[in-house]
Amino acid sequence: MIRIPISARTNNLGKVLDRVIAAHKLLREQNNPGRLIGPAGEPKVEESHLVECRKKGDIVVSPEVYAHYIEQFDEGKVKGAAAALFPNSTLKSISGRFYYPPKGYMGWHTNSNMEGWRVYATWAAEDKKSFFRYFHKNKVWTEWEDKGWNFRAFEVKKPNLYWHCVYTDCDRYSFGFRFQ
Repeated sequence: MIRIPISARTNNLGKVLDRVIAAHKLLREQNNPGRLIGPAGEPKVEESHLVECRKKGDIVVSPEVYAHYIEQFDEGKVKGAAAALFPNSTLKSISGRFYYPPKGYMGWHTNSNMEGWRVYATWAAEDKKSFFRYFHKNKVWTEWEDKGWNFRAFEVKKPNLYWHCVYTDCDRYSFGFRFQ
């Protein structure tokens, strides 16, 4: 996992996504936060849950989610700002667009059905109240998120499955981008 430092390019993407979040907050105020996924019981984001998942084999998409899918925004502007992060690569898709309310989560999964580099732009309402957790070199790592924008990248490539999950105790937005 690579933490992407704040730069003019990440700031530009952040500004574009700030408008998406502002529009989504208005929808939330109107009790229309988007399609609810879950909740699927208690969050399964601990190392013990990862051990259980790995025994089952690959879990491409976690069935354990509590988040809202953000359906409406200007994809063209978002894609343009995201593509500028890595001008020598090709942006293949927006691979995630979620609002996680407090106590929101996505359980352990690999995204192995779509190989390539993933970039996640996440916005957290509070400092160190949400995390991105992943398994690398036989160890579980937890990246606590700063208040505001956080950018990270990782590669999804078989046969090395990239197990990861998220949890939040505050409002959290997450936008994923798949590059090749």
